[in-house]
Amino acid sequence: MGGAVELVDTSEMASRYAAALVCLRLLRALLASIAAAFALFGLLAVVIVIFMIGAAARGLVLGQSWLTIAPQLAYGVLLINGAMAVLALLGAIYIQVYIRASRGSVPVAWSVLCLAALFLATSCADLVFHLVRVVSLDAASRGAEVVESAQDLWPMYVAVAFLYGSWGIIRGARGEGRTVLFARDGGEDRRARFYGVMGIPMVPGDHRRQLRRAVGLAWSAFACEGFAFTVYFGVSTNQVPSMSLTVSAGFVLLAWLVSIGCLFGLLALSQRLWTLARRAGQPSLQESLALDGRPPVLFLRSFADDQVSLASARVPRYLRVVDPGIVRHRFEELLVSGFGSVGPLIAIGDPRDPRPPIGASRQYFGAGQWQDHVLHHMSGASAIVVSLSNTTALGWELDQIRVRGYVKKTLFIVPPALSGGAREVWMTARRGGWHMDPARVPDEQDGPDQGFPQHILALWSNGSDSGTIVGSSHLSELDYEMAVRLFVARSRS
Repeated sequence: MGGAVELVDTSEMASRYAAALVCLRLLRALLASIAAAFALFGLLAVVIVIFMIGAAARGLVLGQSWLTIAPQLAYGVLLINGAMAVLALLGAIYIQVYIRASRGSVPVAWSVLCLAALFLATSCADLVFHLVRVVSLDAASRGAEVVESAQDLWPMYVAVAFLYGSWGIIRGARGEGRTVLFARDGGEDRRARFYGVMGIPMVPGDHRRQLRRAVGLAWSAFACEGFAFTVYFGVSTNQVPSMSLTVSAGFVLLAWLVSIGCLFGLLALSQRLWTLARRAGQPSLQESLALDGRPPVLFLRSFADDQVSLASARVPRYLRVVDPGIVRHRFEELLVSGFGSVGPLIAIGDPRDPRPPIGASRQYFGAGQWQDHVLHHMSGASAIVVSLSNTTALGWELDQIRVRGYVKKTLFIVPPALSGGAREVWMTARRGGWHMDPARVPDEQDGPDQGFPQHILALWSNGSDSGTIVGSSHLSELDYEMAVRLFVARSRS
């Protein structure tokens, strides 16, 4: 691998992906709001039916004719069922829009952009109307118009975010970026795609009993997330009494504080339910291999840093503003998502685990038994992912990758703590069979000006005489996701 080293900087790809995620997060938020409204209407339907049955029983006791009561009962039930049918239709449409947008559909992105532009223009016109009325009203009544105009800021904010996100999808879908930035159509069935929208990983034919519990928890989390975003994006007041400007400023401030408090409280509950759902749906290694016929992806790491956090590689700030409940993933959760189109992610579990963590499907062995199973899975794996570390515990696995010639299907991924140390990364990967001309290895002070990425995220071999080093000038979770997706795309080509 003397001079054929490809350097890839993911900064631009991650920026386009972040913009596309803004649109996808908002589409998911709208879908969650529909799910929440559907749940509310369902509960309301049950309450109305119970109330009307009670009223009918009371009317019959008082001698009122059943022919008078029955139409009222039927009308109430039909009205609620009609509303739920409309919500179900909207939900089905949004699911299709979300799935196509997640695959980089340019027509869908243009449609969302045009609708967002129309919505923004309408909101701006309404805002101007209320501001003009503020000038014409007396001081005692201006506060009501100020409150009305403040309510227009929310839809304008959402519309601008949709414009930015849909344009990000259009930009990202150009050229070869489409195969890296967006999900591929793997041919999975509709049930698997729907669960994917909800955040529950599964494979076709997965009918485990605990998966049904996971789906129930996911529905609860999804509805809770919908209530949160309904508060976040849809808070409004139809009738605002006359008030002064001072009172209106206090009213708006109080409303926003209550909305933000409800938002974060509901999102915290939603994230807790999501965690329980993912834990309930977590399959063992044997279940993953039995349910998914594809060759697995083997994840190797040192038990000393089993759960590497990406908290120091945060997502962009503007994405966190759009979705305040976005989760900071660990390496494993990112890898499960990144390799979902390739095969199930499996790993040998740390015997000290009180329970299997969320992420790769694990199998546990005693001392002296795990090496044979690692070698078995190395030979049958479609890919091997190694989380590099400066511990000696990973040395045996790296030696086996080098000796047995598995380096061509191995992704060496660099945790945030090591991403700035180019020589240390190279020395660790070299033990696993990665070779690079020592003259090409940069010094620690080398940076973007010397053509080398500031942060090293991943590296892999492209053959006997070439390799790829992926880095970025901005260390973020999205850059790591781009590195994984780039490896998967290159492996398929």
